[in-house]
Amino acid sequence: MHCLEMVLDDEIGQPYTIRSIGFRRSEIPGSEDYATLYNLEIHAGLTDLNSLVSVYNDNYIPGSRTMLLQADTLVVGAPVGEWYFIDLDIPYEYDNLHNLLLEFETDGLDWEQYLYMWPTDEYRMVRGHPGVPTGYRFKRCNHMILSDNLSEFKVCTFGTIKRMFSLD
Repeated sequence: MHCLEMVLDDEIGQPYTIRSIGFRRSEIPGSEDYATLYNLEIHAGLTDLNSLVSVYNDNYIPGSRTMLLQADTLVVGAPVGEWYFIDLDIPYEYDNLHNLLLEFETDGLDWEQYLYMWPTDEYRMVRGHPGVPTGYRFKRCNHMILSDNLSEFKVCTFGTIKRMFSLD
């Protein structure tokens, strides 16, 4: 699985240090609560685009792509509806001057099928196979929490979290 997602600068709203990324586990009948990811890499970078193109690297501002995590094996997951977090090896200093790109690549399991998503107006996700330079564009995003410190967060619904970042 290879996935690139864009988080808009106005959804974050300020410069921010990202130390972990949280995902909300969706309901897939018969699925396990936890999955093992092999050869996982997580990158972050910046873009001036508002809609992603199908070539992963063409979305980045040149020189902005940074590796945040590399793991041979990582077990992830949570019970349905709950959040789980992946701690990054290297914190990412987001500048809030551009849109943020988060890129996930792992062998085998299409782990994203186990995550809640929400629809978007523009192409904000590119998904494909690992090791392939292009993917398919989608008008959706995963439910994610970008965290500087897990102790900051209280348990709340995704609707509440999404409302925190809305323009309304």
